[in-house]
Amino acid sequence: MNHIKHLTGFYNKSNQDPTITPSHISIYLALFQRWNLNRFKNPIIISRTEIMIAAKIKSKATYHKCIKELHQKQYIIYKPSYNPYEGTEVILPDLSNPTSSNDTLSCSINNQTRSATEPKTNNIQHPPIKPTETNNSSTLTSTVPNPALPLNEQLQKRVHTIDNNRNNIDNNSKYSVEAKNQKKSVFIPPTLVEILPYFIEKKATEFEAQKFHNYYSSNGWLVGGKTKMKDWQAAARNWLLNAEKFKTPQKNNNLNPNNLHVTNNKNYAEPL
Repeated sequence: MNHIKHLTGFYNKSNQDPTITPSHISIYLALFQRWNLNRFKNPIIISRTEIMIAAKIKSKATYHKCIKELHQKQYIIYKPSYNPYEGTEVILPDLSNPTSSNDTLSCSINNQTRSATEPKTNNIQHPPIKPTETNNSSTLTSTVPNPALPLNEQLQKRVHTIDNNRNNIDNNSKYSVEAKNQKKSVFIPPTLVEILPYFIEKKATEFEAQKFHNYYSSNGWLVGGKTKMKDWQAAARNWLLNAEKFKTPQKNNNLNPNNLHVTNNKNYAEPL
């Protein structure tokens, strides 16, 4: 195929089509360049971003509109993948001979639409469904006796199914108990109203309770600034123990003038 004749055929066809705009031509030339890099083998895999950069088109809406119109006007065959990880296939038919290109385009478009509209029929064999009675709360199998089996086998099967049902019930109850324990272990930060009676019970001041509440509320109730608190009463006992350690001794403001080793009746008129 002569690619110069191909481009000449494209321009001859686009000159006769009044709806073709510069955007259509720039997109087609970008596709032609991609086809050239693929050594003129069909189909070519394209990326929307690369074609928009090569065609100098900024709008996605313009790109999709023009490339779909090129497909409808039989300049290209456009097969979108609708998958961002897979490229879109584009076929550039030979436009050097207008009659042959129209025939090949119509045949390929008809095949594409036919394959898209025909339903896919796969011979899928589903496994047979066994008639079992189930309950929504727990999977309990039915214990309906089978008259074809002997009486001993029927009794053994019935006992086996009853044991399975008991095991299922025990497992469900075990899971429910674990869920309740998890709910109990969730820490709920106490309020100041809850903290005050506990501090008063421990013979601490209301001011100390406010300090405790303000401190742990500010750091998100974290012990040591890292781990989440589990028991606020244990943290309060720790707080009171540390408060006793860091208490500052009260200063005695009642100074005795005798401690200064000076006389009380000093005559300040005397020269030094």
